[in-house]
Amino acid sequence: GFIVIASGALVIISKSLVSEFSWSKMVVISLIGSLNKGLTGSGFGPVITTGAMLSGIDEKASVSIQSLSESAVSLIGFLTYLVMQGYVNYEVAATMSLGVLLASPLAARIVHGLDGKILRIMVGVLALIIGTYTLWKYF
Repeated sequence: GFIVIASGALVIISKSLVSEFSWSKMVVISLIGSLNKGLTGSGFGPVITTGAMLSGIDEKASVSIQSLSESAVSLIGFLTYLVMQGYVNYEVAATMSLGVLLASPLAARIVHGLDGKILRIMVGVLALIIGTYTLWKYF
């Protein structure tokens, strides 16, 4: 929660915090996002998206990169859980997957049509909301 709140606030308050892109920064951001996802079940998207923006990647590209990378992280997390636990409610998983499949094209069109500055603020605000909710839920 704290990481997501901090990254959301940074994206909102300052475009001057954008640094030059480097692969090592993206690896660190990816590890933080993945660890956050593994521990809490959420937070990967806000960490990766805001981290990419703060690393100098365009807002729309940041959202797109996050969407693709989260698919891989979610699949690996699901398979690990399946191996360790052995049980998954496939009816719920199928229903949620259908919702994602139906919403994704609409979300892509919305992101495509938004101005980068507005998208940046939206991502930051949503990160603040998600981070705050996560902290509220666990404390």
